[in-house]
Amino acid sequence: MENKNLSGSENLISTRKIWQNIRKYWWICILCVLAYGALVAVDVWRAYQSDVQAAVRDTYQASGMVYYPHSDEEEGRFFVTLCTTERVVDRVNEALTANGYSEYGADDSIEVNWIGNTFGLTLIGEGEERMACMMDSFLHFLLEEAQEVAGKEGSILNETSVRPCLVKSNGSVIVYEDASQRQATLSLGDIITWRRAMIAAAAFFAGALIIFVLIIFDEKIRTKEEIEDMLTAPCLGVLRTKNDQEVFRALTEGLCRKQNIGALTFITWKGTECLQEKLAKMGEAFSYEILEDICGNPEMMRKATAADHLVLAIRLNQDKKSALKQVLEDLELIGNDILGYLLLE
Repeated sequence: MENKNLSGSENLISTRKIWQNIRKYWWICILCVLAYGALVAVDVWRAYQSDVQAAVRDTYQASGMVYYPHSDEEEGRFFVTLCTTERVVDRVNEALTANGYSEYGADDSIEVNWIGNTFGLTLIGEGEERMACMMDSFLHFLLEEAQEVAGKEGSILNETSVRPCLVKSNGSVIVYEDASQRQATLSLGDIITWRRAMIAAAAFFAGALIIFVLIIFDEKIRTKEEIEDMLTAPCLGVLRTKNDQEVFRALTEGLCRKQNIGALTFITWKGTECLQEKLAKMGEAFSYEILEDICGNPEMMRKATAADHLVLAIRLNQDKKSALKQVLEDLELIGNDILGYLLLE
């Protein structure tokens, strides 16, 4: 017997090995997706609860537009920046407090949409009358400050309009015609987004990557090629069906007769019952003895040393290459040859 590769350094990745691992570990991909789905569910629920709290607030969106001529882009950016300067905000706050409203603060927001010589202002905050007063003040004092600093006069194009709104947790703003319509809703679009779909796909592929790693480190014998990579002894049979058993019986009877073999010694790791059952179905075709796990049992090793004709009984998808490697090393050390091997499925 010649052992070809007892180092076990080569791990053949066959189609069968890939398929067997996918059948065994497919649930990892599903588990990764479900884990991300659970995180999404928690995130959606928290966002919805935040929207429910936001719907209780008396939030309004105020809009207005001014005309301000400017000669270049730099001057236009100056006008946009002027909206939130301390001087303008202070004058707006004075007007608000004079009318009995709270000052412009962290709970309020302002946005400027600049197109050509027109500048649209959008304010969001609490209180309908307060937001109307705030927008009127911003438009008025902004134009006054711009004229004082840059010497150019602008004008208000659109009067202030105030509408109830809801600022959602994701930053989007929903505007309503009537304040009674302001309520938190949960739609399919809030749950399934393009970003979440991409992350779910990434979670699936992360599970596939885990399976790929398991395939790489899978030591279980999946194909005859993996055995033949370590052993030159022939395959005496693959016991799957009744016909396979009859073929193995005929081959073994002829082999024993021609080589004058009185009895065969089968070496297994685990699964002695499976081999015993299959051999029993063949009747009294030949004499045999089964030795289980000879590497860990001194008595079995002594019997293997005394035996003349050894047959390895290997279970596909169950026995490991490391176990086969250890048996081959031990048998080579004691000088026993292997007549062949039998595959059990």
